[in-house]
Amino acid sequence: MTNFDKAFEKVVGLEGGYSNHVNDSGGATKYGITESVARQHGYKGNMKDLSLEFAKSVYKKSYWDSIKLDQVNDYKLQYEMFDSAVNCGTKMAVKFMQRAYNLLSTSSSLVDDGIIGTATLKAINGYNKPERLYKLANAYQCKYYIEITEKNPKNKSFVYGWLDHRVEV
Repeated sequence: MTNFDKAFEKVVGLEGGYSNHVNDSGGATKYGITESVARQHGYKGNMKDLSLEFAKSVYKKSYWDSIKLDQVNDYKLQYEMFDSAVNCGTKMAVKFMQRAYNLLSTSSSLVDDGIIGTATLKAINGYNKPERLYKLANAYQCKYYIEITEKNPKNKSFVYGWLDHRVEV
């Protein structure tokens, strides 16, 4: 089983099946894939009928490959960035890791631009305590959920679930 397969199983398990919650700004979703994202990937059917295989292909292309997670050496860092990408967007997932690195590194800093380039990959792969990067990036994910809920009270319906299922620090 690849690291992507392992991460996908965990994330899709948290995302669950079909949902169309009145307070969810993403609207109808299945396996965590919003209708808008499904349509961008060519899906034309009813969201209730979206297959797990289709969802997996979207996850791989849009949330794993797009931020070069096969080039990240540590599985926990791959997982954290993947989970954040699915829930907060790919740019935010990379920014969380760049910010974590910048707070922990004493030798250099990264531009927190949300772009996963050579410098970011070299920095996070070369950091000798990846568990610290993981925890701090996860804390940034937690902060994100708090901030979007403070800005949009409709998110109160989801904040506990996000914190309970997504935040490990």
